Amino acid sequence: MELGNFNLATGDLNPNLKLFVHTKTGLQPVTNLLLINQQLCLASHASNKPLTLDQFNTRTKNLSPKLPLKTAAQPPQMLFGFRRAANQIILG
Repeated sequence: MELGNFNLATGDLNPNLKLFVHTKTGLQPVTNLLLINQQLCLASHASNKPLTLDQFNTRTKNLSPKLPLKTAAQPPQMLFGFRRAANQIILG
């Protein structure tokens, strides 16, 4: 999934929804964004609070909509979509 596709799909959602990624190790909060090799990598640290959709949009508003979204895990995993659950957006 590219940044622009994610932004279009989430444009009407509550900006206070918290972001999580589903990885091989389970559900992890998105706590930081890293631009690595023309890819937007969503980093997580279990002890930090997850970013909200509004915080994500603010941090990415000047980035190319063509940037692919990936996890920051090693090796990075491509993110293909998301689902909404309660007050969360879960990317996977």
